[in-house]
Amino acid sequence: MIAGGLLISVNNAILKSIPTSVPLGEVICLRALVSLALIAGFVLLRGRARDLRVSRHRVHLLRGLLQVASMLLFIGALRALPLVDAMTLVYVGPLIVTALAPAMLSEHVGRHRWAAVLVGFAGVVLMLRPGGEGLHWAAAIPVAAAFLGALRDIITRRMSAADTSVGILFTTTCIVALASAATLPLGWEMPSWRDLALIAVAGAFVTASLFLLIEALRFARASTVSPFRYVARLWAGLLGFLMFGEIPDGWALAGGALIVLAGLYLAHRETRRPIRAPSSDHVV
Repeated sequence: MIAGGLLISVNNAILKSIPTSVPLGEVICLRALVSLALIAGFVLLRGRARDLRVSRHRVHLLRGLLQVASMLLFIGALRALPLVDAMTLVYVGPLIVTALAPAMLSEHVGRHRWAAVLVGFAGVVLMLRPGGEGLHWAAAIPVAAAFLGALRDIITRRMSAADTSVGILFTTTCIVALASAATLPLGWEMPSWRDLALIAVAGAFVTASLFLLIEALRFARASTVSPFRYVARLWAGLLGFLMFGEIPDGWALAGGALIVLAGLYLAHRETRRPIRAPSSDHVV
């Protein structure tokens, strides 16, 4: 989980370094094609092509469309915000899942978890700093990405238990590639060789990080490994400083701390709930 967090942070730092003249849809499409090639190669080497089969195709289509919309918003946030701030704000996703669980999953959410949700949202307000100088409106972009990601994760819980993690990953990446390709007629900027190399490396890193995260969830309870997901915030802070000279201010640190603490507390509360069948939940 720690290694996966490092790789996803490096992926995000690479995406942030790509010039804004390259359209978002183009970046996502090219990165998805790299990921598809790597996933397909991995599956063929293992001789497990049947793992790519999935059921409930409409659910997968909806999940993929939510994924590409979330990615567009998040990469846009990377271009407008410091790296660590964008990654911290998107961590409200688990809090949003908890808030939506009663209505969409018929799950009971006790007062302790509701308190954690409120604390996490208070952290978001601190980072948004309404009425003051700071992150301004762009800080709402990763929160919107987190909301769409939360809907994606809720849909993931409704998928067939027969679907493999690699099958879900491959299908979602196919949909992301096709949906982002549909944006190419709206604008195409020929990337430089440097930008193409960066996108290829980002595709390799994000694919490797997803496999590491999936493997971590296979061998340990999600509530056990989830706290280590927040180590990615430390990696993001270090990379943001080294690559872009970014230094978070007091408001960002305080708000980020509340979001992380709320997420850690939710993970702790999960350890006290009955064990459910494993889900294929993951971040793409």
